[in-house]
Amino acid sequence: MKKQLKPTQSAAEFVFGVTFYPDLWPREYLPRAFSLIAEAGMNVVRFGEMAWGNIETSPGRFDFEVFDEAIELAKKNGIKILFGIGTAAVPQWAIKKYPELKFVDHLGGLTPEYGPRPNACRDSALYLQLAEKYLKAVVARYKNNPVIWSWQIDNEPTYPPLDSTENHDFCHCPHTLEKFEAWAKEKYKDIETLNAAWGTAFWGNKFADFSDITTPKGGFWDAGNPHIYLDWFRFKSSRLNTVLRELSAKIKKLDPAHPVGTNNFVGLCNRVPDHAVVAQGMDWYGWDVYPKGTDNSVESFAENADIWRGICDSTGAQFIVAELQGGPNIRWGNPQKVSGSDLALWAHQCLAHGAQGILYHAFRPALFGSETGGFGILNANGSETERFTAIKKVSAEIKDNFTKLRGYQIKSEVAIAFLKASEIETYQEEGPARCLPAGWFGGRGDLGLFHSLNSIAGAYRVCFGSGLSPKFIFDDQLEREPITQKVLLLPNPYLLSEKAFSHVYNFVKSGGTLITEARFGVKDENAHLREIPYLSSLLEVKYQGGEIINAPLNLNKFGATASGFRDLIEAPRGVIAKFADGLPAILEKKLGKGKIIYAAYSLFQSLIAWDNRKLLEFIRKQLPTPQITVKSESAVEWVRWRKEKEEEKGSRGSGNNLLYLINHSEQAAAAKVYVSGKMRTTVRLKPFAAQLIEID
Repeated sequence: MKKQLKPTQSAAEFVFGVTFYPDLWPREYLPRAFSLIAEAGMNVVRFGEMAWGNIETSPGRFDFEVFDEAIELAKKNGIKILFGIGTAAVPQWAIKKYPELKFVDHLGGLTPEYGPRPNACRDSALYLQLAEKYLKAVVARYKNNPVIWSWQIDNEPTYPPLDSTENHDFCHCPHTLEKFEAWAKEKYKDIETLNAAWGTAFWGNKFADFSDITTPKGGFWDAGNPHIYLDWFRFKSSRLNTVLRELSAKIKKLDPAHPVGTNNFVGLCNRVPDHAVVAQGMDWYGWDVYPKGTDNSVESFAENADIWRGICDSTGAQFIVAELQGGPNIRWGNPQKVSGSDLALWAHQCLAHGAQGILYHAFRPALFGSETGGFGILNANGSETERFTAIKKVSAEIKDNFTKLRGYQIKSEVAIAFLKASEIETYQEEGPARCLPAGWFGGRGDLGLFHSLNSIAGAYRVCFGSGLSPKFIFDDQLEREPITQKVLLLPNPYLLSEKAFSHVYNFVKSGGTLITEARFGVKDENAHLREIPYLSSLLEVKYQGGEIINAPLNLNKFGATASGFRDLIEAPRGVIAKFADGLPAILEKKLGKGKIIYAAYSLFQSLIAWDNRKLLEFIRKQLPTPQITVKSESAVEWVRWRKEKEEEKGSRGSGNNLLYLINHSEQAAAAKVYVSGKMRTTVRLKPFAAQLIEID
């Protein structure tokens, strides 16, 4: 069951706010800033998540003066505070006094000397001691203040490096090694079981004892051990969650009244941890999203929002948008103009896809530092912009729509499995392209970095615009829970455990539809190659091996082309499409009461290509027929919400529906609503506008 967050001012008010750092601005500006924030209809201000060094200015010496003033100004303006406890960036005095806090890179060097964050290893007991002293001071000072809404711990918790240019990762200090050894011992119990799982007999690399284990330093594919790298990634996600839980528990011991959460972002596999693990135990998990910076389309924004809703559903955390781009990017990403209509439409999209709170980043662009000139709603001189004006308008719309959505929920009849282990293993094998002499294969960096993300995007495209909002499920869910949706889209099914396969198999036999693709269960959960892959037993085919498609490969139907990976199979029956070379490309098979659509190539990655639209329509026809549909110009996005009570009773009758319609065009649009194939009503939408309508 989801945790219920403490409301901001009334039970019906949506958490709608902004990041603003009072410690980075002249004191005389603060009253004006908080007044403008309130004028814009924002009811929460987030600050402090990077302020440890500005508060604890020297060991044990705390300067709260500017934050005291900010708290009073918030109270005066009817604003609540999301107070970030800035444990992601240790003060410079601590780094200089305790250099052993710093990360150790793959060459054994201490890093970083100054600047980046995170800048200290969370696995260090000393780090945790310093962090505990700091958070106790902050929480004790403000926990009884009525303006506190919630605490944030850390900020975008990852192991560095944060960018995608470095093949090596951190940390290789003694503290992390100790934690890695303990994690491995807890998982495998004895060293022989570990040696078997990690395949250490290969090249004679067996461990005699858990104390022999080392952290992998060679980079993902530099002749390293893929099984160790897979567990190294799992360890890092688990360890981050452990640290977050420890910090959260310390806060809640002091202040059980306020929720605690953290924030993170969707990104390349070598940058981000497994969110479905990291978010466990959090009251809320915040999504940081910069749509212009990452060139999000309407569809990809919706996809990432639904992924985040899935993460929060799987962990019981509340879905909060902790950082929604407020102005143009700086330093990273696309620096395109951000308009007022962008901010309004993004907010509506967040709410339509299940967000229970939205905070923009940031109120005013920084005048110095690593984000100088970036992300501000206001101009650099503090003057108002059209973005500020748009927020004043959309704040009322969002809060009103949030109130109307109470008692409704998004129900999913389609599941998309996002298998992080398969993503990591694909990256480990292909990685970023290597610089090698001519004639040597340097890897397919496009597959290593993007195959999983592109495959998820293709699976999402199958659902987008149909009114069938998919539910994202993750590795652990596929292991422990039966699949309750009618259709399972299973991209990149490379690594499957026996339990996961059993759940998928039983799902189909019980009447479900499975749509999946190449490499289905070719490896087990430890990335060991199966002698006979699961696709052989599932489909009754003979698997002869696999290959990478280096040039588009045509199919004899659908006008389609294949890309990515290909399974070379012999299939005696069920072939509905072949490759140009005559090998099976797509199979359809009955299993029990259910059905399987299997592509012997990377189907979902291929579906993002416009040339494959006929194939896309074929796959869409395998989905349940939605009771309610909306036909309109392509710029109109819509999400169906249903009454919770009706859901609990198992009712599938008409009525009790809210449709969230969003017009992303500068032109007015008409949306025709159909119920059971008959047109019910036409909704007129103004340019860049959203509307909730009830369908009885």
